Amino acid sequence: MQVATYEMWNSASMSFAIGPTLTAGAIEVLTAHASEDLKEIYLSRLVSGE
Repeated sequence: MQVATYEMWNSASMSFAIGPTLTAGAIEVLTAHASEDLKEIYLSRLVSGE
């Protein structure tokens, strides 16, 4: 389902499609390198889409 959705977003607007990719990257970086305080503040919001 994810691949099909990405394909539709990329076909419609490449700049719109990049948003979820950047969010996924931010989640990975925070998980690997951020302090516990930063994780507490940002991770739940990024994952939920807030």
